[in-house]
Amino acid sequence: PQANVLLVSSGYVYGNCTKPATEKTLPRPAGLYAESKLEMEREALKEFPDLKIYIARPFTHSGKGQLFGMFFPDMARKIATAKKQTNPEIEVYNPQTKRDFTHVKDVVEAYKLIVRKGVKGEIYNICLGKSYVILDLVKKMAKRSGLINYKTKKVKHGIVLDLMGNNSKIKKLGWSAEFGIEKIIDDFR
Repeated sequence: PQANVLLVSSGYVYGNCTKPATEKTLPRPAGLYAESKLEMEREALKEFPDLKIYIARPFTHSGKGQLFGMFFPDMARKIATAKKQTNPEIEVYNPQTKRDFTHVKDVVEAYKLIVRKGVKGEIYNICLGKSYVILDLVKKMAKRSGLINYKTKKVKHGIVLDLMGNNSKIKKLGWSAEFGIEKIIDDFR
């Protein structure tokens, strides 16, 4: 009962954001994943009011070693494949969506800080506070890999079109991101 408990939720609980979501933004989860994360938060705080529970809401994050099935490793593989083709084409899912990406190392540092300095029962967004258009990131990754002439095949749109957070609350604990989007792209060269 004396342990600090960090619950890792998700920035996806906010759903579509027309402006950076703060911890006070009304959650509008879109999809089962986001709904389950929000329910976990609510149930934990309701069922265990005496425990030292801290809630982290990390937004999309990535870094070296991330497995396939996620945006950056999948794009790196698609770009590597396209480089071997005569008429290169890269399939891009949800090209116009926007995401607030944070490097995984910065997210881990945020987790440690929340447990050390956070307030019991509080929620903390972990994000850079800036969103990137998926197609722009694909173009940047392709250019860095030396793939200049290619076509993109744009496929479907996601449920959440724009997701960006406000990180001012965690910054008050002393957190700042050491890495940015460039480091994430470099991790998948």
